[in-house]
Order: sequence, then structure tokens, then C-alpha cells
Amino acid sequence: KKGNTEEGIEGGTEEAVELGKLFTGWLLYWAGAGEGAHSFRRTVASVRGDCLKSAAGWADASGGQGGKIAFEDPSEHSRDLGGRVPIAAVRLGRAAFLLRAI
Repeated sequence: KKGNTEEGIEGGTEEAVELGKLFTGWLLYWAGAGEGAHSFRRTVASVRGDCLKSAAGWADASGGQGGKIAFEDPSEHSRDLGGRVPIAAVRLGRAAFLLRAI
């Protein structure tokens, strides 16, 4: 039987519903949408966990536009891999994540 049942929504499992919520949350985080989302203006994306650009010694390299993405090199922590990503590409990616999430 499909629909809202104890087994899940539309015949799916609760795990599938939770996985969908997790994926939507991931998209919203990287879109920079909502409270607790990734701050492109202040935060560095790192495999060691997010840290502040100021703590990494990096200024916002977007010429005052804000929103420039910063990726820490996993083997050379002082290197910003996102430094060459154009601000327009960052905005396009954030918009795509946001559209996919809604």
C-alpha cells in the first residue's frame, strides 16, 4: 500500500526518508542557506573541519565582494585551492544547490 504508512512515505522506508533529509540538509549547508549554513565570507572548507579564514591567515580574496570560496589543501594547510575559482562560479554553484534542495 502506498501513501503515508508506518513503513514510510509512498511505500519507501524510513531510512530513505532520513537519507533524503540528510542530502537536502547538505545541499542547504553548501548553498549557504539558513542558520548554521557554511559562511563563504568567513569560513574555510577543510577536511579537518571548517575554520575561519582569519585563523588560516587568509583574507577574503574577492575584492570586497564577499562570498569567495576557500578550500584548504589537505596536505599543505596554508594553501587555498579555491583562490582561483571565479566568484560567478561560486554563486552559480550555490544557486544550483539551493534549487536542488527545494
